[in-house]
Amino acid sequence: MENKKRVSDIITATDINSWNKGDVVTISAGCGVGKSYFIKNILYAKAKAENKKILMFVHRSKCSDQFEFEIESAGKTDIIDIKTYRLSNIS
Repeated sequence: MENKKRVSDIITATDINSWNKGDVVTISAGCGVGKSYFIKNILYAKAKAENKKILMFVHRSKCSDQFEFEIESAGKTDIIDIKTYRLSNIS
């Protein structure tokens, strides 16, 4: 069985601490490697401890609805805001 690396295995606390106000951080990875888990748990805890916010962009409204439900159910709307974007007319 292949041992997949998770986002939380790759992005370390040192990496997160190097991010500065105004930085745009993009996590681009395949399905099922822990992008959402990382944001909803690891990054959330760091942002909450430092009184910061997370703006999470997702590209499909179905994903947005799912994440909104999960964030609301977990009581994490104080830190995480989810927005949907569309890529249109790209050729």
